[in-house]
Amino acid sequence: MRSTLTSLTAIAAITLLGGCSTNPDSEETPASTGTPTVEEDTATEEAAFTLEEADAEDIDRALTALVEEVGEEPAQITELNISNSAVGIYAVDPSAPDELNAWEYRDGSVGPSNPVDYGGDTEALSQNLFSTADVSASVIENALSEAPETGEIEDGEVDGLTMVWMGPDLGVVMQISVSGERESGLVRFEPDGTFIEVL
Repeated sequence: MRSTLTSLTAIAAITLLGGCSTNPDSEETPASTGTPTVEEDTATEEAAFTLEEADAEDIDRALTALVEEVGEEPAQITELNISNSAVGIYAVDPSAPDELNAWEYRDGSVGPSNPVDYGGDTEALSQNLFSTADVSASVIENALSEAPETGEIEDGEVDGLTMVWMGPDLGVVMQISVSGERESGLVRFEPDGTFIEVL
């Protein structure tokens, strides 16, 4: 159903900055107790990504952070994954177009990249590429929300989303995994949110 890149393995997380005054005339600052402030707790909660609560702003924040780490905007990718607690992409290194790296956004930050072994077939790599400019956070939010009902999966819950190029006939597809008590399915949408099919 997918080209040679679809066999790639799944992709394999806010730094708090502080300081003190150097003014010798200032009053001594009490030592930190090590207990996070209300503001710090709030910032961490806002940055953490969870699929169940994610909206377009959360998805866009994650994608923006990932693209910045790749070093090219828009980034050229072969796959976008959204799991319960992370957003990941397989992206071409802009300084080495024949190298593919996995990047993951989790808990408000992007971790170090991991090299992806795609078999060295650069022609297949180029055929499977699509641009992050074609990824809409608002469309993804709507698709995630609509997938259980659109797929007619009773009491269905979304497990995750994968966006990949699936050949010249289908092009780029958003595939959302939905699980229910009695059935499950893969609900497919086009990048603009148009429903395709349920598998």
